[in-house]
Amino acid sequence: MKKYVIGFAVGASVTLGTAAYASDIVQTFLFPAQFVINGESRTPAPDYAVLNYNGHAYVPIRFVAEQLGAVVAYDDASQTITVDNRFAVRDMESSIRVGQLQVNRQGQQTKVTGQLFVGQSHWDMMANARNWVPDLKETEVTARLYFYNERGERIGEVALEQQFATHGDQIKPFEAIADGDLTSYAAVTLSEVSPIPFGLMAPPTLNFTDADNRLAVGSLRLASEGQFTRIKAWASLKVDGRYRVSANLDFYGADGKLLGTAPMSVEIHGMDPAKGSGASAYELMCKGDVSAYKDIRITDLKLEPLED
Repeated sequence: MKKYVIGFAVGASVTLGTAAYASDIVQTFLFPAQFVINGESRTPAPDYAVLNYNGHAYVPIRFVAEQLGAVVAYDDASQTITVDNRFAVRDMESSIRVGQLQVNRQGQQTKVTGQLFVGQSHWDMMANARNWVPDLKETEVTARLYFYNERGERIGEVALEQQFATHGDQIKPFEAIADGDLTSYAAVTLSEVSPIPFGLMAPPTLNFTDADNRLAVGSLRLASEGQFTRIKAWASLKVDGRYRVSANLDFYGADGKLLGTAPMSVEIHGMDPAKGSGASAYELMCKGDVSAYKDIRITDLKLEPLED
C-alpha cells in the first residue's frame, strides 16, 4: 500500500517558517529512491524523504546540494532558497566557509571581498560546547584568510568580522583590506575561526626535529587544497627567547623520495628544555600532495631574534 504525506510541494529540505494555507496543501506520495551521486552511492539521513508529486520526484535539496559540495541557505523574509557551490574555502575546525572571493589591488593595499557562510550545523555543534552561552541570540563570527604564492609561502592575510544570528543557515558579505599586493595568490585558507567548541586537548607529539635538535614539530593534520596540501602542525623551539623561525619541512614517502616542501616562517617564543616546555599550532602550505608522507626532515633552519 502506498504511503502518503500532506505538505508543501517545494521539493526542498530547508526550514520554512511560513504558515500553510488550504490552497497550498497538496497530496504527495513517499518515493523510495536511492541516490548515486557522481558514481558513488549515498544514503540520506532518516529525516530526509523523496516525494512523488504529479509524476515528478521532489528530492531533499540540502542533502543533494551538500553531497555536491554546495551550501544551502533559506531567507524567510524573501522566501528564497540559495544553493551555491562557490564556497570552496573551508575551515579545518568547523563547517564555516568562504566563497565568491575577489581581490582587487588599491595602491599599496588589496581589497578583499566575498561571502561568509555559517550553517545551522555549526550552531548545533556550539550548543553543546563548554565555551558557549545558552540562549545567545547573536554573536560575532571572526576568522582570518591566509594567502599563499605558488611556492606555498604566505604573502598576506586579512581579518574577517561579521555579526550572525545563532540559528539557521546564513550567507553574509564581507569586505577587508590587506597590506601589499595579493592579486597573484595561488591558494587561500580560512583559519582562526571563532566561535568554535573548546575541547580537551591532548598534548601534541613532537616527533620530528632538525639536525641540531632546536626545533621540533609534530601532531600534523593535512587537508587537500587543490594543487596544495594544507598543514596544521604543532611546533616547539628549544631555545630561550622569541624568534622569527624560518625553515623548510621536507616530506618524504616510504620509498625515500621527496614528495614536497612546506616553507615555514613563524614567530615562536622558545624555551630551554631545562626550564620547561611548550608548543603552539601553526598553519603551513605545501605545493603538491604529501598526504602519504612517512618522514619529515627540517632543513635550512634560521632563527632571527625578536624583542620581547
